[in-house]
Amino acid sequence: MMEPDDVVVGIVALNGGELVGRTRLQKTAFLLEHCGMASGVPFDYYRYGPFAAELARGWDEAAAAGRLEMAERPGSHEMPYTVFSTDSEPPEKLGELDRDRAQEFLGVLDRYSDVVIELAATIVYLRERDFSENVIEELKVRKPLKATDKRIKDALELLNRLGLGVEDPAAS
Repeated sequence: MMEPDDVVVGIVALNGGELVGRTRLQKTAFLLEHCGMASGVPFDYYRYGPFAAELARGWDEAAAAGRLEMAERPGSHEMPYTVFSTDSEPPEKLGELDRDRAQEFLGVLDRYSDVVIELAATIVYLRERDFSENVIEELKVRKPLKATDKRIKDALELLNRLGLGVEDPAAS
């Protein structure tokens, strides 16, 4: 089991020393967990999909220890967002993922929007919770404004690029 602050600092360090957004960090950690990180951090479902309260405590602890910077920036519609940054050396391993593999996964994630990553993480979460027969329908119910056909297609593509093997039910 990894300490949550080490998970957060490791992800940010391996992502070039910066990662933008609390939701993106949560969903990135969730997807990396399913790609083999094996941190042991438990995730529950929250408003934006899979969420780990331990990770939120972890980034606060890492910031208090001076291992992580958290800068709030004004976002659209007056909603602030957080920029996480660190000067820490990227770890050789992130849980069970070696550095190169973790960075490869982070590079794939970097090509997608926060919303697509959120949808992809939610698909995986729902699939684990026995919604496998109708995961896309459940996704649309839970996220009606975000789950457009294009974003769902992109989320499924992302999951396949990560090696999570999600088939598009509409293609069957």
